[in-house]
Amino acid sequence: MMLSARLLCVIALLSQLVACGGGGGTAGTTATTPGSTTPTVAGVSLGSKVNGIASTTIKTDGTTTATIAATVVDSSNRAMSGIPVSFSTDTGLLVSPDAATSATGEATVILKNGTANFSNRTATVTATAGGKTSTITITLSGSTLTPSGLSVGTSRVTIPTDGSASATVTATVVDASLNALAGVAVTFISNN
Repeated sequence: MMLSARLLCVIALLSQLVACGGGGGTAGTTATTPGSTTPTVAGVSLGSKVNGIASTTIKTDGTTTATIAATVVDSSNRAMSGIPVSFSTDTGLLVSPDAATSATGEATVILKNGTANFSNRTATVTATAGGKTSTITITLSGSTLTPSGLSVGTSRVTIPTDGSASATVTATVVDASLNALAGVAVTFISNN
C-alpha cells in the first residue's frame, strides 16, 4: 500500500510538471521560429532625438546631431535584447551604423550632416533587424552658411590679345572653416 501511495504521488507530480510546460526559462524570453534557436523579430520602430528632445530636424552646419533609436520587439510586443541592428542612410553620416539592442530592446546610432554637403535636404535613415526594416526621415536644414572667403585661379597667366588662346578662371567660395560652398553664385567681370 505504501508503494502504491508513493507511485501515485510521483505520477501526480509528473502530471503537474507536464501540464505547466516544464520548460524552465525565464519571463520575458523571446519567441523563436519552430525548430530554431534564433529569436523571431516581429517589428522595428524608429524615433529621433536632438539634444535629448524628440525631433526630426538637424542643422546642416555640421555640429548638430540626431540620435536615431530602433526598438525591436517580438510577436508579443516584448523588447528583444541582443538583436543585431544595421542602420543606413541615403545622405549624411552615421556614426557606428551597426549596433545590438540593449535590455530595453533599443539600439542607437548618431546621424551627422557630415562635412561634404551643407545643402538643405532630407535623409532617410533605415534600420534592419531580423529581416524587418523601418525608416525615418530626418530634415537637414536651417543653417545659413555665409561665404567668408574666395580664391580665384586661372589656367594661364597671360592671354594673347589676338584671341588665339583662352584661359579658364576658377573661383572657389569657402565658409569660415574653409569648407567649399556649393551653389553660391559668382559673377566674373572683365575690364577688357
